[in-house]
Amino acid sequence: MRQLKVGIGVLCFSIVLFAGATQFIPLGPQGVWPRSIQAIAAAVAVIVGLCWIMFPWPSRRGMVAFVIWADVTLAIAAATFSDPTARLSAVVYLSLVGLLPTFFLGRRALVRHCGFALALFGGLVTMNILVDGATWSSQFTYGAPALAAVVLMPAIIQVVLEGGRDSILAAAVSANRDPLTGLLNRRGVTTAIDLLHQDRIDAVNVVVVLMDVDGLKQLNDSRGHGAGDEILKAVAAMLTARTRVGEIAARIGGDEFLVVAFPGRAEDIESTVRRVSTPRAGIDSWSVSVGAAWQSRVGGGIDLDSLVQQADYELYKVKSSRGMLDPQH
Repeated sequence: MRQLKVGIGVLCFSIVLFAGATQFIPLGPQGVWPRSIQAIAAAVAVIVGLCWIMFPWPSRRGMVAFVIWADVTLAIAAATFSDPTARLSAVVYLSLVGLLPTFFLGRRALVRHCGFALALFGGLVTMNILVDGATWSSQFTYGAPALAAVVLMPAIIQVVLEGGRDSILAAAVSANRDPLTGLLNRRGVTTAIDLLHQDRIDAVNVVVVLMDVDGLKQLNDSRGHGAGDEILKAVAAMLTARTRVGEIAARIGGDEFLVVAFPGRAEDIESTVRRVSTPRAGIDSWSVSVGAAWQSRVGGGIDLDSLVQQADYELYKVKSSRGMLDPQH
């Protein structure tokens, strides 16, 4: 980002060269006020460029302020030109400003920037026709390329970026999700556990629950894997309904599910285990074998890998029976 910061600062300095050169061409500003306006804009650009080079990368609010300043400065500079074609040509420089919202600020900021560019373009065309007697054909000839560079190019880049970003996100999500149930898979659990301490630092206790669906193999053998898949999806639906924000529900094996839960203020450990593992009355026709382990955060951190191993051991002990194990500390 250091090189990009310097590059933006140098572009700000280039406004000084641009403003200086236009003072000596017939199409540039004519008269004291237009020349003074460009000189003031050039002086401010030097200060802004130094800020980009000397200070850290700005916050989002700082970048928005910079885009607004750059848009307004270039708009004023374009309006000070004495020739209609020069005014429209100067609008092209807004395309450089549009790269910032395209890459860093998102679609809404880009839409506002492009809306400002369209309004500026319309205002300059109106000024050129009414004040300077320019023709519509000449305005189209010089204005269409400028409009394409300022509005269409950033919009196309934004669409391509969002498409690529969405594809990457979809691939990342699918890599962490079980395609049948939509729950996290083993890889997703690892990622989620890495974030647990940041997301639930207020939690006092952590409960890990492992569940095996009873009789799933026999169901697959007798009624086919389609029937077994429906049971797995039903278990996933129950877990999705029973787990709270910040808790983890995952399918980590053929018939094995994992939940990382946090007891609420009115819950004890056993109630939490029952909440996330008991089939819904009148809805669910399946049963599960359960192993659970818990640990308190008081006085130290949480070893979730160890809790998973303990819960797996408890599940192993009761795998042939249906019911609830007393959670082991």
